[in-house]
Amino acid sequence: ETLPTENISNQDETIPQPQMKTGCWDWHKCATEGEYIKGALNGDIPFDIKHACEAAGNEAAKYGSPSWTSWFFGGPFTTYYPNKSLSDGVLKLADDSVQFQNKFGAMENVKVDCYYDLATKKVTNFQFQ
Repeated sequence: ETLPTENISNQDETIPQPQMKTGCWDWHKCATEGEYIKGALNGDIPFDIKHACEAAGNEAAKYGSPSWTSWFFGGPFTTYYPNKSLSDGVLKLADDSVQFQNKFGAMENVKVDCYYDLATKKVTNFQFQ
């Protein structure tokens, strides 16, 4: 006996078939950061990328240790540029709530950008704004 392969139903109720998720799942095929982060990453920037950017910021600090956003509140680098082209394979992430110490010892709010290469899985650039 063969089972039906089409129109699977249970009397009056049609059994829903799995829906294909939409969005961009492979960064090589994504036009923008927004497509990749919303599609493949479900809107969340992964911990390992945020951590790599935070480590790059710690290395870039000239005076003392930066004060980053608590991981309880999502951690640093929760901002990305949704319209930035992803043709180079580099995510550009931002953090505008970090504090860096200046040469006088005072903490200052600073906006920073982190460039993360998806192919090499490394930070390629870290910039202060």
